[in-house]
Amino acid sequence: MSKQNSRKNTSPFHPSKPSSLTLTETYPKCDNQSLPHPESMSKPEKKILCIIQPEAKELPFPLRPLKMAYGPDAMEYIIPFESKEKVLKEIYPFVPCPDINEKRLDIHEQKVFCIKEFRVIRECNRNFLVSPFFPRSGGMVVDWAPLGEDCVIQRIPDGVVSPL
Repeated sequence: MSKQNSRKNTSPFHPSKPSSLTLTETYPKCDNQSLPHPESMSKPEKKILCIIQPEAKELPFPLRPLKMAYGPDAMEYIIPFESKEKVLKEIYPFVPCPDINEKRLDIHEQKVFCIKEFRVIRECNRNFLVSPFFPRSGGMVVDWAPLGEDCVIQRIPDGVVSPL
């Protein structure tokens, strides 16, 4: 029989931000509204982010439908450029938060982008950072590989790019 501890913990990926998960001996359960749509793009990434990112209030920006390559439309925030750095620092789920002018590789798209080009979608009662290529290939924040000496990018035989 599993005992549940109701004490809240902090996210292991972002220690300064409290986690919405309670400490349990079993995998946390979510209601259907907190799970990705069964036909949506990037389901594995969304499930991972649902574990490490707590549910959050909507951001104070308007939402618009974002046409996806397949599956249902996503809901994207229209974020003014002058607010992007603040939003990045607020919702980036890992530490340290990168500089808004840094570049990353979207491993799904296999293209480099500047972080300031990020998008934010609303799904699973959360605000998810996604790459500018998200509508076409589903690149989310967990798919952003750093560039430079600290990260070696390797092309695996099936054509997928993988950070080492």
